[in-house]
Amino acid sequence: MSNARLLSVLIADVREAADIEGLTDRHPDATLIKWINLEWRRFRTKVVHVGMPGMTIPTTIAALPTTPPVATERYIEVNWPDGAVGVYGVDVLLGNKWIPLKPMSFAMRSDFQDRGATESAPAYWLPITLPSESTTTITAGKIGLFPLATGGFNYRIWYLPVWVDITDQTYAFYGHDIWFSWLIQAVVRRVAQKDDDAQNTLEEAIRQQTEIWAEIKQSVQMMNAAELIPRVRRNRRTRGRWGS
Repeated sequence: MSNARLLSVLIADVREAADIEGLTDRHPDATLIKWINLEWRRFRTKVVHVGMPGMTIPTTIAALPTTPPVATERYIEVNWPDGAVGVYGVDVLLGNKWIPLKPMSFAMRSDFQDRGATESAPAYWLPITLPSESTTTITAGKIGLFPLATGGFNYRIWYLPVWVDITDQTYAFYGHDIWFSWLIQAVVRRVAQKDDDAQNTLEEAIRQQTEIWAEIKQSVQMMNAAELIPRVRRNRRTRGRWGS
């Protein structure tokens, strides 16, 4: 079942699992909090990559541009969402229906160069450039929508927002118990690496984390399947024979 766990409780869980309850000088709370945030950020990306729904959010609905970024190009271009760790879908509103565009490979970018007229609507999307930094300035990345369509449709982008580090120990992390188990073992691994794995803690943390991740992936696959559990028909002959 899904639940929430306070940051203070996660810290205590890590200390217990790593057997460092009293070692606050070598492993202060501030360090454990930093590692918990780092591993939680990593975990969010991992579960989205294997298809976990509900982690991404949509941008505000906006109008598509009606001209290509360069006159000779056969696509239109929109900005990478601000604060996005990754982009996982682009929808275009056609009439009263949201149509998801298909992701395309970089090799497909030239497939639309020979098309002279514009299309009724784009059908594919492709990251053209990722956000880049220069000193303190971040330049937005660009997403291309193919083929060129100048109808000015509305669109939205589904993305994973960046995780803002939590330091307040009363903050409640929301998730499943197996998520927290993965997180705890991930931080235990960092503790063991710092301690040079004096008690083979690292090996055991890796084993447990691998086992937990397999369970998480299976739960995501079952959720995405969204299929009813089939009814099992009893064998009439067997029921009559054994009286069950």
